[in-house]
Amino acid sequence: MKYLILLVLAISVFADVKNEGKVIELTADNFNSIVLESKQDVLVKFFAPWCGHCKNMAEAYKTLAANLADNQNVLIAEMDWTQHKTDAVEIKGFPTLVFFKKGGEKPEQIKFQKARTAEAMAEFIRENSSFQREDL
Repeated sequence: MKYLILLVLAISVFADVKNEGKVIELTADNFNSIVLESKQDVLVKFFAPWCGHCKNMAEAYKTLAANLADNQNVLIAEMDWTQHKTDAVEIKGFPTLVFFKKGGEKPEQIKFQKARTAEAMAEFIRENSSFQREDL
């Protein structure tokens, strides 16, 4: 029984995360497995709950996730920087959006610096994705 539990845990750690059209909540514990070890591209919003700009873009970010619900090549995630940290990225202000492009030993990090709309973020993903445009 002990080995069965270990097997299930191992499979769940290395399994792809399914895109269900929702923003994935990242923590210090799951950041590496969901973002750095992913077989998918991942757009991550690093935010603080008190940040006005973060609050203003929250609905557009949820819309982006919902619009990409059928796309298993990209994940939309967010991390509350006041509660969780990672050494994988340097955050100097909020919100900070970083696109982690899959591939290789370490995913390429591309910072998003356009309008904070669902349309602009979707176009940014299409421009920077490691997948063919038709697959997005």
